[in-house]
Amino acid sequence: MDIKIETNLVFGILGLPRSGTTLLNNIFNTYQNSFCISEPHWANILKPGSVRVDKINIDCSNNDKIYENINNLVKVESNYKVGGVKETFREHQTDSANYILKSNYVDLVIGVFRDPVSGFNGWLRTAWKGYYISPENYVKSYQSLYNTLSNIKDKKVLLLRYEDICNNGVGYINDKLNGIMDLPTINEIKKTNYTFGDPLANSGGTIKRANTNNSNITENIQNLINKNLKPIYDSI
Repeated sequence: MDIKIETNLVFGILGLPRSGTTLLNNIFNTYQNSFCISEPHWANILKPGSVRVDKINIDCSNNDKIYENINNLVKVESNYKVGGVKETFREHQTDSANYILKSNYVDLVIGVFRDPVSGFNGWLRTAWKGYYISPENYVKSYQSLYNTLSNIKDKKVLLLRYEDICNNGVGYINDKLNGIMDLPTINEIKKTNYTFGDPLANSGGTIKRANTNNSNITENIQNLINKNLKPIYDSI
């Protein structure tokens, strides 16, 4: 099954940790003429040469060359018509995200935003400590991602809500793409390899409902997050 698109396209996906970027990564990997590489830039920053790539033969060993190699594969050398990278955005660690934001080869940047309180709950449900248990840091990162994407002038930008992907599948994505490309309906998401993240998020199968049980977060913290971030989420 192929994505329908008139002009070959290179993209990047950005979102906070636990915001649904892996789901979108795997949706793009489900189509035969499309691929999305999971966090190659961050993998090379942490451990050079550790990038794992599933369905394509592409050199990801040099961060400065990854998007050039993707562009060559999509627009010059193969039958792939859509290709890109998903990276996690952290306002205090922007190196990996900047490869998407600053690349001359990227045509489209896709931002994924989760319901603010549920997104912070996703951080708390991990084993992460330090920066990731502070609601103030979460608010800063969410706002920084939105402001960064809102100020892009040299690329197309698409903002998606994770819960709407879960509820309405690729139909919702197509509505937001508005003719840029058309994703045929899929019944199963392909299981794809991952570099970082929760293996359950990479397990494939059907698109699952978003976890909205935030009962472990105090009312004061929920109010703080919603006051600062709900208007952003509602505007997307």
